[in-house]
Amino acid sequence: LLSKEQSYYKLARKPEAAAKETIVLFDGGPSQLGGPRIAQLALLVILDERAQRSRSALRWGCIQDPSQDLHDTLSKVSIGALLSATSLTPTSTNSLKKRLSQPEVLAASESWLIGSEELCNEALVSHTSCVSITEKVSPGPLTLHLTARASINARPKEVQLELPSGPTCVRI
Repeated sequence: LLSKEQSYYKLARKPEAAAKETIVLFDGGPSQLGGPRIAQLALLVILDERAQRSRSALRWGCIQDPSQDLHDTLSKVSIGALLSATSLTPTSTNSLKKRLSQPEVLAASESWLIGSEELCNEALVSHTSCVSITEKVSPGPLTLHLTARASINARPKEVQLELPSGPTCVRI
C-alpha cells in the first residue's frame, strides 16, 4: 500500500536557470574621445570581471561600429576595435534606438550603455542601464564625472575621477 501511494508523488525539481548575458554598448562619439575613453576601458574591465564572478556572459560593442559586431572576449584585437570605432559626429538617438532594438540586445538579461549624458537619458527610457561620462574642463587637473543609473527611477550613483597629467593620459 505504501509503495502505491509514493507513485503519485513527483520529485520537485528546480527549473534550469536561464543563462545570464550582459550586453554593453559604447558611445564612440566626439564627447567620449580622450579622457572618457580611458573610463570606458576601465568600465569594460570591471564589467568583464563582474560577469566572470557571476558566471554570466558579457558581450560588448560600439554603436559606431559599422559591422555591429558584439565581442565576447577582452583581447588586444577586440579592445583595438573599440578604440577605432569612433566618430566625429555625435551619436544620434536614432542610432542608439536601432542598436537597442536588435534581437540579441533585446534577448539579453541585462543591457548597459556607456557614453554621453544625452544618450544615457534615451537608454533609460528603453530600459537600459547606463553610465554617462562627462569630461570637466577647468583650470587644474582634468576631471571626469561618471553617473551610473540602473533604471529611470533609480537614484544615480556619481563619482568624480581626476585623470593623470596630459602626457601620462596620452600614453594610456
